[in-house]
Amino acid sequence: MEPTKVELDILAAARELFMEKGFAATSTTDIARKAGCNQALVHYYYRTKEKLFERIYTDAVTGTLSMISHVLDEPVDSLTMEDMVNNVIDVYFGTLRDNPRLPFFLVQELLLNPDRREFIREHFIHNDLRREAYSKYVRLVEKLQTEGRIRAIEPFDLLVNVVSLVAGTFLSLPIYAGLLEKTPAEQTAYLDGRKKEIKTVILSRLLP
Repeated sequence: MEPTKVELDILAAARELFMEKGFAATSTTDIARKAGCNQALVHYYYRTKEKLFERIYTDAVTGTLSMISHVLDEPVDSLTMEDMVNNVIDVYFGTLRDNPRLPFFLVQELLLNPDRREFIREHFIHNDLRREAYSKYVRLVEKLQTEGRIRAIEPFDLLVNVVSLVAGTFLSLPIYAGLLEKTPAEQTAYLDGRKKEIKTVILSRLLP
């Protein structure tokens, strides 16, 4: 059954408020006010704030993993190493560009909220889509190493390199933008520059 407009408005409002204020500082009253509905509808559709968090997290993870899995399905022999690195980083970078506060929000919840941390851990570890995407990724890295197309590297280490560089860019964005009083255009240029630099760093580690 397709979600109603009110249901989607509530979800969008919760996502924006969670990213802006944090989970603990956001009330269902805040969410209802921003969504333009009464509080009873928030509880009717999602029951609790925790259920809203779980939905937002699940949507973000599922969407990203689906796109990365699709990129990994592309025929390896028809792509250069540069193409593959560019495609994966573009997908991950694009997801965070659409949700620039997501890394900070997840780090905050992982550090400060044991219940949320347990949900994230369980959902991520036992996520079939994650397992499938990671298995494809490991097979791809091992194949490329066997063929001599990339230098030896543990697949997990390569993954950590990409994740930390991309997520770190968005974690640093509020500092860059706020302390240095950068305009939206300058922030866009900063992100474009960081994406290009990250690709260069990863490729320099991989190419023989």
